[in-house]
Amino acid sequence: MKIYGKIALTGETARFENEARALNRWYEVCAFRVGGQESRKVAICFNDITERKRAEEVLRTTLQRFYAVLSSMYAGILLVAV
Repeated sequence: MKIYGKIALTGETARFENEARALNRWYEVCAFRVGGQESRKVAICFNDITERKRAEEVLRTTLQRFYAVLSSMYAGILLVAV
């Protein structure tokens, strides 16, 4: 991956989330160079965040439904008030 090459060259640490579709999992990744400035070795730490991502999706779906119901209720109230 390009990102790991950049880390090896620059020494800049990177944190990101990555979906492993083949595994049906999500990972939080922290990658950083190890060794001195001349080193091109990169260490990678993975944290499985699949359950958090699934919970976020459930929450997002629930909020969308809630706002749809709220919006239709508001429209109904306006019709009754007129």
